[in-house]
Amino acid sequence: MPSFIVATQLYNTMTLRKVLLICSILIFIGSWMRLLSKPFDSIWWLIAGQTIIGTSSPLTTGGVSIIANYWFADNERGKATSFMMMSNPFGIFVSFFIQVLYSISINNNVKNSSDPEDEAKIIYTKEGVQQMLLIETIFTSFACLYFWVVFRTSRPPSAPSLAATRR
Repeated sequence: MPSFIVATQLYNTMTLRKVLLICSILIFIGSWMRLLSKPFDSIWWLIAGQTIIGTSSPLTTGGVSIIANYWFADNERGKATSFMMMSNPFGIFVSFFIQVLYSISINNNVKNSSDPEDEAKIIYTKEGVQQMLLIETIFTSFACLYFWVVFRTSRPPSAPSLAATRR
């Protein structure tokens, strides 16, 4: 709940690009912090990284209506808002799908192996979870880097609607 108060204050005092840049930096840092749980052999790095990512969530969901108002015309705003709001659940679905595919491939390798020690490499070992976190972190890092390169301005060059001309 406190994150929503901070997000509202940030959106009222900063440009859209700056707030979303802060959000993407928090997600980037949190993702890489989760990977530090293995070298330090501590779950607290995982919890801290996930907390940072969760704290940035109000920044992403709060920006949806602002992006729709500034970047889309009146007749496109509903579709744009729906599409942006569905991107978070879709990303979660894709991450679960990747985890399932990854676990199936590891389990198939274990079943086809003749080495008895390979049975310890089932997906839910520390190493398996760490590998899945690394894959998710790589995807997240590419998404953040893409955002930093592509999203240069808070508003389009010409206002698509009357709402975009205000403020």
